[in-house]
Formats: sequence, structure tokens, C-alpha cells
Amino acid sequence: MAHPKDRSGHDQYQGEAPFEEDDVPGDVGLILLSALPIRGFGILSASIVSFFMKKGRNEGTLLMMTGSFIGIFIIIGIAKGVFKLLGLFF
Repeated sequence: MAHPKDRSGHDQYQGEAPFEEDDVPGDVGLILLSALPIRGFGILSASIVSFFMKKGRNEGTLLMMTGSFIGIFIIIGIAKGVFKLLGLFF
């Protein structure tokens, strides 16, 4: 999406560009990367990827916290399933 121009042909936005559609896949990827409950991925990898994607400190933190909460719920669901399976045998 191109930046709107004023009458003189200059960009209207002086600072950071507003939200663009190109950011959505990267944001979702960052959330999913921080949600992975596997050793070697998670918050450390997400923070490195966030740095290389040039996300702001606040935006990167919000995306990683969202992914972290999703990862917590994944682990809770897996644990409940394991306990239900163990309950069938014991």
C-alpha cells in the first residue's frame, strides 16, 4: 500500500508508516515462534527475529507476550490430555 501524498507530492507521514498488510504474516509468524513449546525456539528466537524484522520494542513485546500465553495454553492442554490418558490406565 503506497503512502498517501499531499498536493505537493510529498508523503503525508513524517514518522513511521501506518499499519500495512505486509506486516501481518510476520506478526503471526512471530507469535507462533514465541508460542512453540520446544527447546531451542520460543522467546529467545522470537526476540532475535523481532530485532531483525525491525519491530519496535513495544510491538515486539506485545507479540511475544501473546505467543507466550498461547504456548502456555498449549502446554496446559497437553498436560490435561496426558493426565486423562493416564487416568484410563490407573
